[in-house]
Amino acid sequence: MYHTIIAVDVEGFGGRDLWHQGVVRTGLYASVQAAFAQCGMRWERCYNEDRGDGVLILVPPEVPNSRLVECLPNELAARLREHNAGADVGARIRLRIVVHVGEVEHDKHGVSAPAVVFAFRLLNSAVLKKALAGSHGVLALITSTEFFENVVVNYPAANPDIYWKARISEKETTTDAWVCLPDNHVVPGAGVRETVRDRSDGARHDKRRVRVGRSSRLVLFMVLLLVGVVGGNVLAAAPPDYDCHEPVQLNLSVSAEKAPVIQKLVPLFERRSWLQDDVHRCKEVSVHVTVVTSADLLIAAIGRGWSGRDDIRDMGPEPHVLLPDSRWEFEAARMALGRNQRTDVTLDNWGSIASSPLVLATSKPREATVSAAAQPHSWQQLLGAARLSPSDQAGAGFRRPSPVSSGTGLLATIALYSAAFGRELTAPALTATGTPPVLYGVERSIAASDAESQTMLCSLRHRMDNPSAAPVDTAVLVSEKAASDFNMGSPLGTTCPPGQRPAGSQLTLSYPTEGTPYLDHPFVVINWNNRPVNERRQIVVRQFFDFLVGPRAQDELRRARFRDRNGDIAPFDGAPPGRPTELPLGVVDVNAVIEAFHDARRSARALLLVDVSTAMSEPFPDVGGTRLTAAADAASRALRSIGDKDDVGLWAFGGHVAGVADYQEVVPMGGSADNLNGTSRGETVRARIRQLRGESRPARLYPVLRESVASIHGGSQSDTRDAVVVIADGTGNEQGITELVDFLLHSGRPVPVFMIAFGTPVCSSVQWQEIVRATGGACHEVGGVADIGTTLDAVAAGLWGGNGG
Repeated sequence: MYHTIIAVDVEGFGGRDLWHQGVVRTGLYASVQAAFAQCGMRWERCYNEDRGDGVLILVPPEVPNSRLVECLPNELAARLREHNAGADVGARIRLRIVVHVGEVEHDKHGVSAPAVVFAFRLLNSAVLKKALAGSHGVLALITSTEFFENVVVNYPAANPDIYWKARISEKETTTDAWVCLPDNHVVPGAGVRETVRDRSDGARHDKRRVRVGRSSRLVLFMVLLLVGVVGGNVLAAAPPDYDCHEPVQLNLSVSAEKAPVIQKLVPLFERRSWLQDDVHRCKEVSVHVTVVTSADLLIAAIGRGWSGRDDIRDMGPEPHVLLPDSRWEFEAARMALGRNQRTDVTLDNWGSIASSPLVLATSKPREATVSAAAQPHSWQQLLGAARLSPSDQAGAGFRRPSPVSSGTGLLATIALYSAAFGRELTAPALTATGTPPVLYGVERSIAASDAESQTMLCSLRHRMDNPSAAPVDTAVLVSEKAASDFNMGSPLGTTCPPGQRPAGSQLTLSYPTEGTPYLDHPFVVINWNNRPVNERRQIVVRQFFDFLVGPRAQDELRRARFRDRNGDIAPFDGAPPGRPTELPLGVVDVNAVIEAFHDARRSARALLLVDVSTAMSEPFPDVGGTRLTAAADAASRALRSIGDKDDVGLWAFGGHVAGVADYQEVVPMGGSADNLNGTSRGETVRARIRQLRGESRPARLYPVLRESVASIHGGSQSDTRDAVVVIADGTGNEQGITELVDFLLHSGRPVPVFMIAFGTPVCSSVQWQEIVRATGGACHEVGGVADIGTTLDAVAAGLWGGNGG
């Protein structure tokens, strides 16, 4: 079968010790596979053979050769630089690579063909080894004449002018080939084209000749004469080696929202360094940009000093500069370092390079609850409107990005939690009694999407631009930058194309009049204190900061719809008149906020046991009904705290209920939002509770409690809050408490049991004290209507507070 043949070989592999060879091999495969993926070539569709210090790859014929010459060399060089930035000297990689084409035969031992042998003759040639040895880059590429003339010269993006012709003599093979150094950091100066060689052998290449000055021709003649005298092959000479320093490697970790403009600015900054040498134009800095898609993973990697096994793979090379969305991510990373007692890494915040306020962006609202928040006075008012129109699975209601995935989501979460509490967000405040239900209410009202701002808005754009899609009332808390991109029809991230901007498809942007928090986009320098000081890098870091706060970069940031350091922004549809008021935020423990967020988002599995025995038929004060009536009302109110992600079930118990057993499964346990005959399970439970009727028999709670805990264990997961909520008289004097407590202690993960007792005294009894102690639950007595609200708040705190067992 006809294949494109690629082979790579690591320079100096045999001179390394076993450990470094292992690191190099891991880095080699990671770099090659990442480069293939970036160029749109599926690695699993290619045949590959390991060669110890290299790899042979056969690319199937359906892969366009343009990707091999336009994309692969540059991407592979970038991935190698990325590996080398985080590796010690003995583990750094420079590669020789060959590209050829030809028929290849497969057999049970592998592959063989003259084309494969020929490719390895080129790869192992002295010409290619010499070219790489004299290069400032990490890659030397050689192609056969056939591939060069049929592929490379036909793709201008492959930059054929950087190739030179070389005569190869290896074993029985003597041929011409074409060599280039894709990432050689010597930039041609005026009148000098050092990477172009004589191409006098064909008219096709005559038009590619470069005119050189008289002095350059004299120098070239002397060099060729000298090489010829000593018997070297003139055409095989490597390009001139100017005395350029290795470029300073500057690694950036950049938030996803800021990445496009930073990636646009980086080449401008790198190009400035070329001007320092008027003749050779040596590249002084090479900037690598890693796009951070998960704020908490970055914080964790910094907190452990980038020492995790997969940190380089998942987060890129050790950064020298962080460009996060807000100072709160910087604070979280700083606190993580302190918590881990890391003194080898310190962070310095040099200040803001741009800013973007939070906005409430609403689609054209039809419901009063959404439109009421169109121009909220305060964040408390916004929360109140959100509680009246909570988010649903169709995308309606209020939403925000997750504080885990983006700085925007983190800042929105801080603002919402601060509004809900009206106080500073410290760890004690966020874990205090009564706090978890409040946070749970915030999470139910304004759902946190796992996507970041641009992905959320991209999904909304698709719905709004699609005339056949059902309209959805949506309000999202996002950055002004992302919302303005939406309104102007600009691309949203790298995967969402420009919008059509039809009439009525724009968002209304609202800024609470009391003020809104700002993403301050700080420039954070990471100091690796256990490494030798790199004075050249220190200079480059300062130059990069000065560049970003300078007029050229500030203008680009404004054009990208960030606010510059003066608060100015390029005009956009829906822009406010002037600069929105900034809302100051008090003390914030960022790590505590993220932990509280995770805790509040955990789903619950609650099984309700309702007593329908004789005792529950007694009158209850102030309700004009029985204890069972009040219990049904209490259970229905308790279910208001159950969210779509929670599971709920309903059992009735009371001494051979319906003449069958000690309990009846009224509604089986399952997802609250599941459809049961056209109604959600949560609504079904509410309705069936009110239909319960009392039995003229005493209750036997202990057997039912045992069965309910066993049922919970049958579907329990490690990340859910499991609980049994008992609504009962509770005054019966049952036998078997010792056996029940023994079962509760040894049946598996403790399932908290919460008792809402309509009889007294109950909670002070020895039996219930032992049950509470064994399960980690609680017991609450209800003596009248006034007690119900307080009791339900306490049960909610038990369900959604603490660690959930």
